Amino acid sequence: MIYLDNAATSFPKPLAVRRAMARALEYYGGNPGRGGHVLSQRVGEKIFTCRENASEFFGGWGPEYTVFTANATMALNMAILGTKKPGGHVVSTQFEHNSVLRPLAALERADGVAYTLVPPSLEDDAETVRRVEEAIRPNTYCVVCTHASNVCGRILPVGEIAALCRRRGLLCIVDASQSAGSLPIDMRALGIDLLCMAGHKGLMGAGGTGLLLLSPDVQVAPILFGGTGTNSNSVQQPEDYPERLESGTINTHGIISMDAGIGVLRAAPRYQEERRLAQQLYQGLRGIEKVELYCAFDPGRYVGIVPFNIRGRGSTEVANLLAAEGICVRGGLHCAPATHRYFGTQTRGMVRASVGYYTTAAEISSFVEAVRRLA
Repeated sequence: MIYLDNAATSFPKPLAVRRAMARALEYYGGNPGRGGHVLSQRVGEKIFTCRENASEFFGGWGPEYTVFTANATMALNMAILGTKKPGGHVVSTQFEHNSVLRPLAALERADGVAYTLVPPSLEDDAETVRRVEEAIRPNTYCVVCTHASNVCGRILPVGEIAALCRRRGLLCIVDASQSAGSLPIDMRALGIDLLCMAGHKGLMGAGGTGLLLLSPDVQVAPILFGGTGTNSNSVQQPEDYPERLESGTINTHGIISMDAGIGVLRAAPRYQEERRLAQQLYQGLRGIEKVELYCAFDPGRYVGIVPFNIRGRGSTEVANLLAAEGICVRGGLHCAPATHRYFGTQTRGMVRASVGYYTTAAEISSFVEAVRRLA
């Protein structure tokens, strides 16, 4: 099998991740914060260490401002819905996932929050920032921006956008689902207020994991209410983070696996190698006559995602034909309709090939030859 669907979820998982999750199921059997017995205390201490490690890895503001979520979708919903200002305005981009677009659409319906989707420039980061600034209105309170597109892999200038937000007194929310684990991220250095990500993609943890890291200066209203293991005599949600945003039993075993994935990345990052392999993939596809490419891949501007189509074939058809050869890619619209309108592929979609931590040059060569045969 050749696995090139890492933008959906990473595979295979590192041995350290698999071992950590197996040990968690065997050794960390309690529910953190829900008892004074040894099992509850043991897992509570371990989860606190996981918060410390995640905060340190992403330049966060400490474990209390590191919130575990079920996925990036939950983190983005918490950030977008939890900071809403009824009647206000949000600036976002055409490269956003439905995890951003649908919460914004819900805010528009329920709270009269207008939003503007800015078309990023593929060639000029300064032009992208200029377009964001031009979209700001007197009632704008927030900019929501993906760090890297899940469709084309283009890295957006989040540091410059965050600096613009600081100058204009706006919140900056960043979706790092495709960049966490594939690019170095320091949220304090970049000036990001709320950083959202999946734990099962570039961080190589188990499914059902995600992170929301927030600045101490930001107030996020909870969108989920329930037991937290603290202030149990009150029906009011706790005011302190992370409990304020973490109701119900958290995915301790998944979190421990994600922490192990962060440990692998800290010890042996492959940021440059992943993009070198993506460049090999792009150059290989570029030499096939019937292949349509949508971006000129540049390792400095893209994460390891290469979208394409074969002239005369649908993207889902191509993905299915490759699957029959044991090659895993994704066809279709990738939950990002505005991005497909940007590229004019809203009816046919794209085939998305995405490299990961364990992708090899030999696999890329075999994949390119398989596409050549189809074309």
